[in-house]
Amino acid sequence: MDHLNLLRKIAWTFHKKTRENWDDLFQEAALAYLQALDTYTPEKGAISTYVWRSIWNHLEDYRCQLQRKYYGNGLESYEDVFRYETETPEFYWEGLTEDACEIAKLVLKSYKKFASMPSYQAYHRVRKMMAARGWDETKIEKGIADLEAAFS
Repeated sequence: MDHLNLLRKIAWTFHKKTRENWDDLFQEAALAYLQALDTYTPEKGAISTYVWRSIWNHLEDYRCQLQRKYYGNGLESYEDVFRYETETPEFYWEGLTEDACEIAKLVLKSYKKFASMPSYQAYHRVRKMMAARGWDETKIEKGIADLEAAFS
């Protein structure tokens, strides 16, 4: 393999990001590399770029397959998870600051809107909604940061 170090680097980076088993990731990366070589054409750009993207996408798919294997096919609907405050397990609320709780409750009230938008758009929507409630920029930033810290 000409790009063995590239395979190692991708598998290691993915391992650090996801904590999946490095050996398994390396094997999957090698498999994806061989598949990428079959589909590569020079018009698509540099081979290393094409191989990197192909392997990374393959590892993302592999991770999704593992999650489906361990956790099932997912949830029936968003309603099953986000039933708002009264039906949300208490441990979700433990450790959240008052501001973070208020932001989380606001998002859960209109989860369908937030679930269908990219994260950057949801972030800006939350900021606008909290500003409309009279929150200043500092309070908004702190509340969002507290919420992110609690769930990261």
